[in-house]
Amino acid sequence: MHSLIIFLLFILLQILNCTAITGNSICRKETACRCRYNDGTGIDLKETSIVSVTLANYSTIYFHPCTDSTLMPDKACNNTSICIKSNGPVVTYQNIGTAAEGEFIPPEIHQTVNRLEYTHNDIHTIIALICVENFDQTHLVELPAVGAPNPKVVNLGLYSPTACIVDLPGEGMSSGSILVMFFLLTSAIYFIGGGTALYFLRGARGREMIPHVDFWTDLPYLVRDGAVFLQNGCKVTPPGATVYDQI
Repeated sequence: MHSLIIFLLFILLQILNCTAITGNSICRKETACRCRYNDGTGIDLKETSIVSVTLANYSTIYFHPCTDSTLMPDKACNNTSICIKSNGPVVTYQNIGTAAEGEFIPPEIHQTVNRLEYTHNDIHTIIALICVENFDQTHLVELPAVGAPNPKVVNLGLYSPTACIVDLPGEGMSSGSILVMFFLLTSAIYFIGGGTALYFLRGARGREMIPHVDFWTDLPYLVRDGAVFLQNGCKVTPPGATVYDQI
């Protein structure tokens, strides 16, 4: 039984540890150009102006992360966040992403760079957010494809001081997140801590180690009685009463 107690405490610590690690490793999207970690830090691209890059195929991509801009250098690209201009014999413009479609993606294994990804129709655009604190300007560059080249996937890198993780104003966690974590933590303390206390202080064994075991055993029946009570219009039905007696 001692090994069971140790195992339960170990599971509790692992749950708390995983919750903390997961919460601090994901930058949750707040707006089209800002995400926040649980510790109050995050990435804010609001100071990023419209940037462009000429690709290897001589097409030009215009990018503005925060809004669907109406100030693109080429007016045909207005009302988009990412627009590609083909510079072939016939110049064409294609919307490949809106601000609402952008999602912040955490770094993959063995990587340290967050990404901003857009999926518009059949075009997938991946923008690596590369922090460069000593840059005065923001630069957008084309990055080599990962694996086999795919014409439907665009790989870009945004080199900018705005891509750095900084302290953001406001709360680090939402009220809902705090309530959920508080509920999980208190539940774990109640059951594991209460079971441990009953084991050592009262010599409880097996199901007796569950705090207030009688209450939890009766809980389904209490819920059933409450549902019946509501169905009866909040009227109490005497035990064993027949339909005739109720009439």
